[in-house]
Amino acid sequence: MVPAGCPLLIVEGAGAARREAGHFAGASLWVQAGERETERRSLARVGQPGESPTVRDLRDWMAEEAPFLSFQRPWERADPMACGTPEISFDPAVELVVSSRPSR
Repeated sequence: MVPAGCPLLIVEGAGAARREAGHFAGASLWVQAGERETERRSLARVGQPGESPTVRDLRDWMAEEAPFLSFQRPWERADPMACGTPEISFDPAVELVVSSRPSR
């Protein structure tokens, strides 16, 4: 439940930017990471409670996630896009790296 007058609510996850919920969002941010880092992060989050996640857990999860992402394409509705695995050296405590959106 969101309290009345809440000035900011952040909803995390690819499903937060699904088409059906677009009218609820004031803005959408997409963070894209490299394939290996995405797999590492995903594997860390898909395990069963009390167990270490396995590659099989990840494959089962991705069997549902990949078609969802392919159909929804939430990055196309994102206002800003961010690189979750930047190759540019910078100090995230004091610097912000900005780039133009690639042409479609």
